[in-house]
Amino acid sequence: MTDISPTKTIAVLGVRPTDRTAALHILAARLAAAGLRPVPVPDDPVLADPGAGAATAGRSPTVAQLRRADWVTAFDTVLAACDRERNARTRVAAGVLLVSGAALRALARYRVGLALRGEDYDASIRGWLEGPAAGAAAGYDAVLRVRPAAPVGPGERLLDRALAEVLERLAIPPGTIFTTTFGSDVRHTVSAVVALATRQGVPTSFECDHPSARPSPLVSAVQAGGIDVRHWSDRPVTP
Repeated sequence: MTDISPTKTIAVLGVRPTDRTAALHILAARLAAAGLRPVPVPDDPVLADPGAGAATAGRSPTVAQLRRADWVTAFDTVLAACDRERNARTRVAAGVLLVSGAALRALARYRVGLALRGEDYDASIRGWLEGPAAGAAAGYDAVLRVRPAAPVGPGERLLDRALAEVLERLAIPPGTIFTTTFGSDVRHTVSAVVALATRQGVPTSFECDHPSARPSPLVSAVQAGGIDVRHWSDRPVTP
C-alpha cells in the first residue's frame, strides 16, 4: 500500500449532480487501483443542494431557482459542509477524503442569485460566507472541477462561471485545480489528480490572500442571456 499519511482531501466540484457523482466514482476507483484508500464524504441530504436556489431530483438549477438563492441558506450550507469535512478528517487516520465542495457550491449559487437580482454583495455577508469556505478550501490538496457537457442550460452556464470565480476568489492554487468537461477527457484528468494524490509533501494549507475586487463577469453573462438586471439602487424606495 502507498503511504498517504497524512490524510489528503480532494474536492469534486460540478454543476450537474449526476456528473459530479459519476466523476467521484471514477476517481474513487482510480485511487483504489493505485493502492490508496478513497473515503467519500457524503453531503448532508438536506443541505447538499438546498432550498429554492438548488437542484431538485438530481437536476441542475434553473435561472428562476438561482434567482431566489438567499444568504441564510448559503450560510447554513457553508457551515454544515465545513463541519462534515472537519469531522471526516478527525475520523480518518489515513486515506483520501473525497468531498463535493458543498460550501463552494453554496457560494457560487449565492453569487448567481445576487447577479440575477442586481444586488450588491454585502461586505459582512461576504465575510460570513467566505471565511469558513476559505478555511475548508485551504484543506483541499486537489480540486477536480467537472464542467457540464453540451447542451448547457442558462442556469448551468451561470453556475459554472460562478464556480470558477469562487475558486479564484478563495485563492486556491491553480496548480491544484484540474478542469475537465464531463464525457470528454474526464478519465485522463482523473489520472492527473490521482498522480497528485500519490505524491508526498503536498501542502495542506496556505495563506488566503484575497485578490483585489474587480467587476464580476456574471452580470455580463446574465445580460447576454437576455435577462434584465436591475441594480438595487434603481429600485423605488418605500417610505
